[in-house]
Amino acid sequence: MKKWVLYIVFLCPAFYASGQKKEMKKSTPAPASKSVYKDEVEGSLEEAKGAAASSPGTAADYVKQALQKSIETNDKNGEAKAYQTLGLIYYKQKVYLQAIANYSKALQLFKNLKNETEAYNTENSLAEAYEANNNTNDAIRHYLALLNYPSVVNNDQVKSDIYVKCGDLSLKDQKLKEANQYYLKALNIEEVRKNEKGIASINNKLGTIYLNDEKPQQALEYYSKSQSIARKIDDKKELAESYENIGNAYRKEKKLDKELEVRKQSIEINKSNNDREALTNDYLAVGENLVQQNKPEEAIPYLEKTVNISNELGKLEKKKEAHLSLSEAYSKKGDYDKAIAEYKNYVSTIEALYKEKEAELDKVMA
Repeated sequence: MKKWVLYIVFLCPAFYASGQKKEMKKSTPAPASKSVYKDEVEGSLEEAKGAAASSPGTAADYVKQALQKSIETNDKNGEAKAYQTLGLIYYKQKVYLQAIANYSKALQLFKNLKNETEAYNTENSLAEAYEANNNTNDAIRHYLALLNYPSVVNNDQVKSDIYVKCGDLSLKDQKLKEANQYYLKALNIEEVRKNEKGIASINNKLGTIYLNDEKPQQALEYYSKSQSIARKIDDKKELAESYENIGNAYRKEKKLDKELEVRKQSIEINKSNNDREALTNDYLAVGENLVQQNKPEEAIPYLEKTVNISNELGKLEKKKEAHLSLSEAYSKKGDYDKAIAEYKNYVSTIEALYKEKEAELDKVMA
């Protein structure tokens, strides 16, 4: 019997080999389908988004997995989403140049795929990254490019918002002519729509262009239009802003009594709105006004309120300005010890601001 077994094994290798093949066939796993890979890619990207803020390194690992699987299976949509997610991770970490690079890759892939919705979303993210990196021209270019997605930008509200955003960025860069053009395009849309809320808001912005152009009278005309409309539609936030802007115009004209009257009205509105940040601006403006009018006793309580609310909100810029004005107020009052103390507070707040910005930079570089 043993001889026959040996004969079969050694003299019939084909029989032995066929047995081996059967065994190997059983142990080899079936290749994963594309749908399985797609689910894995999407799962990895969801995990990455969840970890983006708290653990960017972990998030990047998830994206790496998704990107590798997408490339292996020639899944261009998955590849685009991986770059898009990587852009988000870098954006949240304030590493804007890397965010821009990855959003740009994602945008091109989505355009090639003719995925208009995701291309629009990525174009918007790219514009935001350029804006955050203070590349105003590129930010405006990409915001305006959003108008080239008709299936997404299918209502006038979105178009108006895009023009307003471009106007805001131009105004920030003191490109007043360009800002004026963008705001007027938005205003035209809002007037056709008869959207009084939008009209009030844009009139405030147009007024600020003229104020920056040293034309306070023209600025007051636009601010007054905004104020009138805001009062009519009971838009308290816009009304408060128009009061603040009118105050700024009066200050520019050195009409301190008129400015003070407007600022105090703004305080009452912002109190009713419980807008603490706006109140900080109001109290500081009133305090500065009263110091200019040589009324330090009246100025001090407003400036102290500014410091208190600034501490509450963590607004060091306003706190710094308030301490400097308090130093001036106490000096005018003849209380030089307090004037010196407030100046020291001013210097220490500048140091705190420096440390805050240094900490932000360290976080980005980590």
